[in-house]
Amino acid sequence: MWITSLISHVRHAEYGDLFRANIAGHILQVFDTGDRMSVPYARRIERLVSRHRMPFRLGVGAFERRLANGQTTDHQAWFEAAHVMRGSRWFRGVWVFPGNVSWAHLLETVK
Repeated sequence: MWITSLISHVRHAEYGDLFRANIAGHILQVFDTGDRMSVPYARRIERLVSRHRMPFRLGVGAFERRLANGQTTDHQAWFEAAHVMRGSRWFRGVWVFPGNVSWAHLLETVK
C-alpha cells in the first residue's frame, strides 16, 4: 500500500519509523500546500524525505488554481523538482494529479 504524505509530515523526525514497516511507499504531495517551488527548497525537501528511508514518489499537480488574491498556484513548477529528487536512492518517480488538464508534455521537464 502507498500513502499520501505532505511536506509537513516529513518534517517530523518520527515519520518514517511510524510507517516504514506497514507501507510500500508514500507519495509526497507538493501541490496545494502553499509551498513554492525553488531548487534550493527542493533540495531541502529531498534531504527531509530521504532521511525516513522509505520509497517515495513526487506527487505533482498539472492543474493550476486561481487564488482569492488573483494569483495562480504555479503547481506545474514542481515537475522540475523531480531532477533534485533523483538524487535520493528512495525516489521512485512522479505521480501526476492531472485535474482534468493535459499533462504529458510536462513530463519533458522530468527527463
